[in-house]
Amino acid sequence: MSENSNTNNRNSINSVYEENGEIRRKPSGTRKKRISKKKLKRMRQIAISGLIFTTLVLIITFIFIINCFSDKEELRDRGIAEFEKGNYQQAEALLKESVAEQQWFSDSMDLDSKVYIAECALKSEDYARAISLFTDIKDEYSDKEFIDERIAFADAMKSFSTDKDYASAAAKLEPLAANGNDGLYMYLGACYGKLGEDEKMLSAFENYISKYSMNSFVAYELSSYYLGIDENDKASEMISLGYKSGDTEYEYLLKYNEAVILEKQMKYNEAFNIINSLHSEYPDNEAIEKEYDFLYSRINIDDEPVNSDN
Repeated sequence: MSENSNTNNRNSINSVYEENGEIRRKPSGTRKKRISKKKLKRMRQIAISGLIFTTLVLIITFIFIINCFSDKEELRDRGIAEFEKGNYQQAEALLKESVAEQQWFSDSMDLDSKVYIAECALKSEDYARAISLFTDIKDEYSDKEFIDERIAFADAMKSFSTDKDYASAAAKLEPLAANGNDGLYMYLGACYGKLGEDEKMLSAFENYISKYSMNSFVAYELSSYYLGIDENDKASEMISLGYKSGDTEYEYLLKYNEAVILEKQMKYNEAFNIINSLHSEYPDNEAIEKEYDFLYSRINIDDEPVNSDN
């Protein structure tokens, strides 16, 4: 047997091995190279797939972060803070900016912000717009009874303040007040006063004061009533209670009635000092303008006859 033949036989024997009771042949060098190339290719494919997957995850995460985090909540909190301070115009601007911010999973927050925006319009006495805003969110809001009450209140206040239709306003306010909204007795009393229903007016204001105490608006309405029936002392008492209440929203009207009482007492200089101050602060108020002109004529009377002879 030749040497080459012996070598081949040895290689053949070396290439055979036993595994789990079976005779297996080791791959040749050429086959090893072929397997290595396949393995390398597969590893590259896995690496590329992993890179693509990682990139996609990063992109999705970036998009998620961008859409889940924004200035929305901060703007909303600032808007609510301004609302609680009574700065309704600033509050509405911030809340609208919050709603405009794009953010996933924020529908509930935006809906609550829209309620505040509608309340801003209501507090700003823009009743028609308040009605529209509350109506727009009614279908989305879970507590529809609350929205219906706010719409009804805005509608009643529109009749009272904007339309000056006091009979209609009273008819709308009565069921709301009877339903436990005691704060509405203040406006209901004012409606009755305008309609000349004095007993109902006094009862409504008494109901309000028993729950909330006196304020400048109720004091003005009651002092005006007593002035109208020439009970000046009672009118002065109401004005004094209004000042003591600490509520200053309608204090200028209390001062106006105080000047009217002084005028009735012919204390023109004292009355004019009050009205002069109000006239400077409220130059477009017709009632103040009229009282100012009258008192001015009282303290600037020309003692000389118009047609005096020399």
